[in-house]
Amino acid sequence: ALTPVPTGTFLWTPAAGLSSTTSNPVAASPMVTTTYTVNHDNGAGCVRQANITITVNNRPAITAQPTNTTVCDGSIATFTVGGSGTAITYQWELSTTGTGGPWAALTNVAPYSGVTTNTLTVNPVTLAMNSYAYRCVISGTCPPSVSSNGAVLNVKPLPVVTVTPTSGCGGVAGSFGTLLTASGANT
Repeated sequence: ALTPVPTGTFLWTPAAGLSSTTSNPVAASPMVTTTYTVNHDNGAGCVRQANITITVNNRPAITAQPTNTTVCDGSIATFTVGGSGTAITYQWELSTTGTGGPWAALTNVAPYSGVTTNTLTVNPVTLAMNSYAYRCVISGTCPPSVSSNGAVLNVKPLPVVTVTPTSGCGGVAGSFGTLLTASGANT
């Protein structure tokens, strides 16, 4: 182990984040990555200098929450989260019972892709997924991990459209032809 030099004078720079600029040892708590320099004068006119860089790693943080989305059965849904921090990773989770959980980590198996990125894709969406909730857990070099809010997937059924009659004779409608009629929801 290194033993602090007890004699002489010390001058540490910059002062930001240091417990002292003239003692030895000092406690460093910089807010950003900082290179500190110490000058040591042994009292006999000899000065030594040394530098050290303290790297500050930022904790993971959510910068943009995923939002609820509404899509039609059989289409594609995406959820996006914003994150920051040092060496962050993403893991999307699913709750089949809504935003209150319980939550389970997703894997890149159909219909899910991008489960370890900031954008989760669900393709295709099914009616059975209506009211499912998705959130993202962001981890990084520094703990703790943070979880986004849950975003709800709303799935709308496709309209049922029927055309009648199902058979007939060709021609012009109203003149020896068959008049076709579409009916059903949202036609």
